[in-house]
Amino acid sequence: MKKLMFLLIVALFASYALKAQDFDYKAPDYDSIKHRMTEDPNLYSSIEARFLRADTSLKNEDLRVLYYGKVFREDYSPYDEYEWTDNMKKIMRSEHVKPSILKQELKNINKAIMKYPLSMDCHAIKYVICGELFGEDNDELMNAAINLSMLMGVILSTGDGQSKESAIHVITVSDEHTLMQLVGIGWNEQSLIEEEGQYYDRFDLVENYTVGDENITVGDAEKLYFNITPCFKTLISEPEQSTSSESEYSNSIEIPLGTRVTLRLKESENSTFQAAVIDRQPYSGEKVTDSTFSSENDPDIVELIFAQEKSSYSDHDWVYLSAKSFYSQALSFDSFILSSSKIKFEPTSNVGWYPKVFMREQWFPGVAKIRIENIRIMKQ
Repeated sequence: MKKLMFLLIVALFASYALKAQDFDYKAPDYDSIKHRMTEDPNLYSSIEARFLRADTSLKNEDLRVLYYGKVFREDYSPYDEYEWTDNMKKIMRSEHVKPSILKQELKNINKAIMKYPLSMDCHAIKYVICGELFGEDNDELMNAAINLSMLMGVILSTGDGQSKESAIHVITVSDEHTLMQLVGIGWNEQSLIEEEGQYYDRFDLVENYTVGDENITVGDAEKLYFNITPCFKTLISEPEQSTSSESEYSNSIEIPLGTRVTLRLKESENSTFQAAVIDRQPYSGEKVTDSTFSSENDPDIVELIFAQEKSSYSDHDWVYLSAKSFYSQALSFDSFILSSSKIKFEPTSNVGWYPKVFMREQWFPGVAKIRIENIRIMKQ
């Protein structure tokens, strides 16, 4: 990242340190924010307009409505983020880019900011582009710096991230990574934790991290916690478009983490099956074993539990898909996982299901959802 960006971060944190004296770390009060937005339907759009003008008179309580109140907006999506162009990637890697391309990318990023006004990525990219085009004395560059400072400040006002109780609250998973990159924190492992209805991402930090020519020392902190409850609850409560009732069969079934489902299979052509969800329940707590499932069931039934459990050979939790099929033949299927830090499903391997055999698949923490497609009789 450019030296210019590092100087910005130093300035931002110097500014934030002064503002932090005016309030203690405090988790966002979503009920209060929602009440304010309900009482004044124009409040959110008014604050958003002032934010985009880089209005420095905005208070922390206003910025909390802007950032955390986003979860109550119809356009809220915790996994919707701006996709960088190839030229933007070159710019952020300090590669030489012609002024004409910089001007075009400035237009592109300004359009992106109108669509994603709360994207720290977008404001950071704009800052670097403006610095390359105009130098340090420019209104657009200053506005980008102010917007980025506001977003970082309101997020960091919610906690120091040293524990679950003092976790930093974010409403998009990309903000976790962007914030750590801007601050200069590296990590080597990420774990998803659920406790009393709250969801956290825990990052195991590396000791040193390099930003541009600067070497950053994390200090005594070994872990950093983010509260991602709005992100995760939105994910697991999204309408299951590919999931059906018993009377509605589908070729694709999506199962959020912490869910037990019972599928009924219906044979189609060419030894393939469609499936319907006939029972769905939340699942957490006890370790899944063979005895967790029924010993006998109809021959067209598959029982599944997709949950996070403590590993018997590791200190970390793992994500497991446990299954028991009662079909008379071995079944194959295609599987895809969605991580809490991703916006798209990615293919993953599986060993299939065998008649009345307890089957287990395992993934690293952070997997939020699994999709099962194209169930078929396994080729011998």
